[in-house]
Amino acid sequence: MQALITRPIEDAGPLAAALAARGVTPVSEPLLAIRPRPAAAVALAGVQAVLFTSANGVRTFGRMAARRDLAVLAVGDAAILPDASPPPASASAVSRSMMPSRSPR
Repeated sequence: MQALITRPIEDAGPLAAALAARGVTPVSEPLLAIRPRPAAAVALAGVQAVLFTSANGVRTFGRMAARRDLAVLAVGDAAILPDASPPPASASAVSRSMMPSRSPR
């Protein structure tokens, strides 16, 4: 059996390995390439936490923003990188500590 993997090339490896371990032949044909916008700016004034929805977002934020003192929320295990700093916190833990009144309106 073969399985077509359409994920970006940098994200296809773990899935391809898992499929191969199960006897499935992975066929990688990426349909997208994730690239940050060159002129994008990360505005963090007043931000208490950063919510990541993908490992791509974590990698890009790490390259584009110097701050490492914000609380981190991650949706799904794939958004958590092993070297994340500071370590991710659960949504419930962060919601208990985040105070909307501390953020500028």
